[in-house]
Amino acid sequence: MSAIWGAINLAGGQIPQEYVETFHKAYEKCVIDSWDHILDQNVLLGCELQCFTPQSAKEQLPIKEGDSCFFTADVYLDNRDRLLEDPIFAKEDKEQIPDGTILFRLIRNYGMDYLKKILGSYTFVYYDRASGQVYVTSDHMCNRCLYYAYIKDTLYFSTLLEPIAAIHKGSLHPDANTFGDYLAIEDLRVYLDYEATVFEEVKHVVNGEYLVFDKTGMKRVTFWNPLKGLKIRKGKSDETYQKELHELFGRAVRESIRTDGEVGIFLSGGLDSTSVACMAAPMLKEKGRDLYGYTMVPMEGYQDDTGDRVNVNEHDLVHETAMFLGNVKEHYETLDSINCWDSLEEQVDLIEGPFKSLQNVAMLKCLAEKSYQDGCRIILNGQLGNDTISYGAQKWYMYELFSTFRWLELWREVHRHSKYFRYKPKVVLKQIFETMFEKEHKVKYEDFLKTTWVKEYSRKRFDKTQIDDRVRTRKNYMPFIMDKMRFRQIGDNETRISLSTGILSKDPTRHVDFFEWCLSLPSEQFNKSCTNRRLVYTYMAPFLPEAILDQRLPKGRQSADTYFRLEKRKMEIYHSLEETFSKEQEMIDHEKVLKELRDKKQIFEKEGWTPEDRYIFDHFLYAKEIYLLFDKYFH
Repeated sequence: MSAIWGAINLAGGQIPQEYVETFHKAYEKCVIDSWDHILDQNVLLGCELQCFTPQSAKEQLPIKEGDSCFFTADVYLDNRDRLLEDPIFAKEDKEQIPDGTILFRLIRNYGMDYLKKILGSYTFVYYDRASGQVYVTSDHMCNRCLYYAYIKDTLYFSTLLEPIAAIHKGSLHPDANTFGDYLAIEDLRVYLDYEATVFEEVKHVVNGEYLVFDKTGMKRVTFWNPLKGLKIRKGKSDETYQKELHELFGRAVRESIRTDGEVGIFLSGGLDSTSVACMAAPMLKEKGRDLYGYTMVPMEGYQDDTGDRVNVNEHDLVHETAMFLGNVKEHYETLDSINCWDSLEEQVDLIEGPFKSLQNVAMLKCLAEKSYQDGCRIILNGQLGNDTISYGAQKWYMYELFSTFRWLELWREVHRHSKYFRYKPKVVLKQIFETMFEKEHKVKYEDFLKTTWVKEYSRKRFDKTQIDDRVRTRKNYMPFIMDKMRFRQIGDNETRISLSTGILSKDPTRHVDFFEWCLSLPSEQFNKSCTNRRLVYTYMAPFLPEAILDQRLPKGRQSADTYFRLEKRKMEIYHSLEETFSKEQEMIDHEKVLKELRDKKQIFEKEGWTPEDRYIFDHFLYAKEIYLLFDKYFH
């Protein structure tokens, strides 16, 4: 893996030598093993290499072949062994070929359509001087970040935004729409435009497509859209589905742990990371190796305020898994010095844009740093597990049965459900229907923005793209599973953490083969016979500790002590926000947000936080982020 950067003048103009230093300097704060570049008249390509795999040290990136073929890549191939079965590698020592070389030769020989067959985490830029075309792409899931800007005949690209901003300092413009979207969206998405950045002129490469640049401009080509023509694979036996799951998920895990360093995992007591661990640990044990587990636990003194259906300290469940597997090295961390207020400015620098997972990014970065100290080079997670391995919600399945007139089957499910969870049938039905038709009323914090048209634009776009979370049948949830912004945000955060810590994040739950297989399953494979999340509770049962397999266990929640960490500093934070919002700012209506802050002063003065208090406080932090971003990029 690596970070990549460069500039290509499609009119043939010379790329300035000083660009090399500008690009490279942006990566000096990253954990880089080596770097190299090519400057050849109108072409500048660079690669900041991180060595995660046994073949990484042999990488020779960027590549120049002849006078017209140029290539640089940030790549970890999942299906490396299958790709090496191609005849073009027949006479070579396949164990020694670096991933970048494999990728380059496949694209050079078969063209960009071959991307459909290349699975993994990657971005790359391929320039054919003879044709005058540049190809820029990201993988199916946008596992790695890549920015680009096409300005005055020159294409600039970089894994980090900073060097593009530095080259064009003072000439780039803030994208008002993106800041409007950021405040308008009520979930964890940051933008509605998949390509958006804080600059109008700089864009983000989107998953599952490639861009072609030449003198006439740019065109985009989609190479992956699994929902198009998707066929639901009904009628197979449970034994067949289970066998397919074990094969595909096992392969996804195996292809994610190809390293000569140690392998770690962000391990909670939940189904996703536990499922990954229970596949990975036996594979490592075969080689006499351990799996290093890193688990966040609450600070001492935190009193659970989330209710009895939530487990905020997953130490005991993680320990059960570790004992069951036998080769998990347990690490439990409170990270007492980390909180979402003190780390805000650092995270704005790290993410290079606004973000909403206020506590998690800082904590994951600290855990990754600790894993690097233990010799790990790859750390596993189960970020997309809720949409794959552990997808399923009984109430939505029951609604699906109701809406498709399968009422006898629904009645049986209700009775099974009530018997297992010890509720009366009418209580089950009441809870289901109340959830389906509940409505939320929240303050619209895009009103913090100055420009009226931006507010109206953002709200209209948000309403148009809103997923109805109250009736989440499998069919109407599919577009959300494929949401490009969610892929991008996960991949961006993992790329940034990887570059800053020297650890590569890999998520087997979003391995393309396994992900597509999950998409093709009928809804009853996820929920049936009072078994919610059936892929885990039924099909994965032979691999998991018994303690995990009780559906009645409270659901785990990481970072539940986020606000407890700030409790004693609430008034300090209030006064700091008041000082910030007293300053006039280009995008934020500082008088309005300051008035709102003072009107809500009581949430800083009293003890504890209600859910509504937390929502309000978060949006003050979101507004603070915009101030920080403007200070960083536009002053």
